[in-house]
Amino acid sequence: MLKEAELATGLAAFTAIDLPNEAAFQISIELTETGLEQVDTIVEQVFAYIELLKNEGIDAALYEEIRRLAELEFKFRDQPPLLSVRLMILAQLQQQFPAEYLLIAPYLLESFEADLIEHYLAQLNPDNLLLTLQHRHVEPEHVEERYNAGFRYEAISTERLDSWANPVAHPELALRSLNPFIPTSIELVEREETPADLPIALIEEPGFTLWFQQDQQFLRPRADIFVALMTHLAMASPDNAVMLDLYARVVNDQLNAVLYDASLAGLNVSIYPHLRGISMQISGYNDKQPLMLEMLMDTLKSPDINQARFDRVRTQLKEQLINQRQEGPFQLAMQQLFTSLMSRWSSEDRLIAVDAITPEQLEQFITELFAATEVRVLTHGNLTADTAIEMSQQIQNQLLQNTQPVSGIRVPVVKIPVEQRLTDTLLLEHPDATLVRYFQGSEPSLEQRARTALLNEVISTPFYSQLRTQRQLGYIVFANYLPMSDVPGIALIVQSPVTSPIELEDYFDTFMEQVVNDIEALSDAQLEEFRQGLTSRLLQPDLHLSERSQRYWRELDRDSEFTTHLLLAEQVAQVTREDLQQQLEIIKQRQYQIRSFGAFLTDVEDIIRAPDLSGKDQLLRQRSEGQFH
Repeated sequence: MLKEAELATGLAAFTAIDLPNEAAFQISIELTETGLEQVDTIVEQVFAYIELLKNEGIDAALYEEIRRLAELEFKFRDQPPLLSVRLMILAQLQQQFPAEYLLIAPYLLESFEADLIEHYLAQLNPDNLLLTLQHRHVEPEHVEERYNAGFRYEAISTERLDSWANPVAHPELALRSLNPFIPTSIELVEREETPADLPIALIEEPGFTLWFQQDQQFLRPRADIFVALMTHLAMASPDNAVMLDLYARVVNDQLNAVLYDASLAGLNVSIYPHLRGISMQISGYNDKQPLMLEMLMDTLKSPDINQARFDRVRTQLKEQLINQRQEGPFQLAMQQLFTSLMSRWSSEDRLIAVDAITPEQLEQFITELFAATEVRVLTHGNLTADTAIEMSQQIQNQLLQNTQPVSGIRVPVVKIPVEQRLTDTLLLEHPDATLVRYFQGSEPSLEQRARTALLNEVISTPFYSQLRTQRQLGYIVFANYLPMSDVPGIALIVQSPVTSPIELEDYFDTFMEQVVNDIEALSDAQLEEFRQGLTSRLLQPDLHLSERSQRYWRELDRDSEFTTHLLLAEQVAQVTREDLQQQLEIIKQRQYQIRSFGAFLTDVEDIIRAPDLSGKDQLLRQRSEGQFH
């Protein structure tokens, strides 16, 4: 109701303080600018809802629903992977509960006690209210010493308290109905006689692929369903990139109440844009997943793009893009790195585009989006092949009627030119300097990926030790293996309050020269230790169903073999000292660095022009000439 009235964008209720003899119940509401002007109205509706709960909400059926959900959560919860974490949780719980209840206490609802619920609801009244309003236009009267935050406080007037004690409910204010997504069946489906070790393609048609695997290990009544809708339109312009984002936000906004109910029932949905289009994931109890899929397909096909919803999601996107520009220097440098080599459209490009988009343009774009599409579906978990096929047919029938199939939609990675270090210089307000230098492999082969990943194992610790610990250049110092669409690469990253990028470049050069000698001096035992460390991470087993599903989904972007981690581990075991030396020379041939001078710009302003995006310009020429990996 508050969202439809453009008063709020989010709401949460939770226990804020929970001590042996007292507790606080907190309701947090994210206000719009309009909502900030109508705080008293919003508070009145909060108390009106509490009155509804007192009069109509003490319901045994609602209690039974909550009890059932808690029971399911306890029965099918995923345990923390580390024994130490489990012991820490138990140690905390034993301060509150008898030993025999330690495991089940957070989930245990033993009986419906209407009088007790009524007693606690009675405490939620204006006389017990602490009202906190946070916004940027507060005129402070005091300053909090530790965080230097300005604040003021005052008593709430009697008139306001009286009005909230006798609230007038909005006509649309109502209690929620019973949750339709609570699973009625938690049985495991019929097991396959000859289960596949890896996902198999049940449907392979032009523009549409369905992958399926029935879980045989975790044995939970859960499943994961992934759907990717890919289109050549996604990367065509900043307008299209913005409209994809707006499309996902409109769908999420329209389904907000539905998705909230589903999440309470252990069924989580994620709808998100990406460089090739838009994707969705349905995860949780499999019983009601077909129902959720039907609702998603209907909304994706024909979303309700009314002006109020459009304005709301566009404001959210603008705020996100603006916030991206306020990140730290090294994060902004990383944004520039990915924009130049992969995504093409920067936050600034999209900020310019977002103001010009209209609801009518978005509706037309959605129509064009489904004119020619490649769809990829992965189903994994407590499902049968028949159920997976039925859901894929549901997608085709509801969403893809009259859609022309396309294929080969990929995100190309621009080749960094050989033997010329490209440089971009950003002009940022942050006083720290930063330097991000990226070394790119020459091809996305398994051999180069394994060698580059192992090379990063060798250099990451000494890079941190020398530039952070010994030279104390800053707190943000690290080397990171950074592949892009399987094109291997390594990034050296420093954000420094004490050293200019010119000096950092010298440190980077010196370090990379030293790496040559370090690899030459590696003993067989040291090299094997690096191999084993990387291999152990590559072969770390999936601890939960969702972890395996996510790995399978990532693998579909590669070769659809679902064994990349195994193949990489095999390659790592074969990497020799000579291989590392050769790979080091390969990645040193393709370098792209992004720097910011911060407060040090004045020291070198005679020779440095900022901003200077000559590196990006060269990469744009590479893009226009089709110089991709």
